[in-house]
Amino acid sequence: MEHHVLEAKIREQKGRSAVRKARRDGKIPGIVYGRGDEPFTVEVDAKEFERMLHHGLGEHGMLDLKVKRGQSNKKQTVLLREVQHHAVTGDILHVDFYNIDMDQKIVTSVPVVLVGHAEGVKKGGILEHLLREVELECVAKKMPAALELDVTTLEMGHSYHVRDFQLDEEIIIHTDPNRGVVTIVPPKLHEEVEAEEEAALAEEGAEPEVVGKEGEEEQTKEEEEGTQRKRREP
Repeated sequence: MEHHVLEAKIREQKGRSAVRKARRDGKIPGIVYGRGDEPFTVEVDAKEFERMLHHGLGEHGMLDLKVKRGQSNKKQTVLLREVQHHAVTGDILHVDFYNIDMDQKIVTSVPVVLVGHAEGVKKGGILEHLLREVELECVAKKMPAALELDVTTLEMGHSYHVRDFQLDEEIIIHTDPNRGVVTIVPPKLHEEVEAEEEAALAEEGAEPEVVGKEGEEEQTKEEEEGTQRKRREP
């Protein structure tokens, strides 16, 4: 998998109006902290960040953040500690980047990427991707960007589980080894499961949380106060 590099610019102006302007300009505000360094605010290109999220990075991945300070650029390795979304639109509102040392042991979730065309699908089965992230622990420089799983030989009615991943000994898997990752089910069974899920949703009748201007202002206020909290993190 590719190693992601994201460009960031120091965000000099603070406050709610500056955050709103950044979002209107296609930027996502964020904060960088960790390793005992002084936290600082940044902004990144929204389209580029979203592209990375959907092409193997995931919302808990590791990347190189290339921070522009005036005429200089400093590259540092960070973990995505938190990606905040708007409750209704799903738009990304804010990102927390956690600065790490490559020799530091970390625990994070990496995305599962399926490769190949399964035999069971060729015979009419439906592939169900059950688990999209696996939590791993190891030294940062050994952490894989993603876990690739070849499903080419997967037949109808068969599954792969977390225990089927073959990893180096120094990589510890925290996710339950018996969790299913991917399975091939007959079309009829797939339709029955979908019908049951739709019926359950209809019974719940839950209305989505509405976040308006007031909600966004609270999020911005929390971001402004967050710098103080980050200083106290290990």
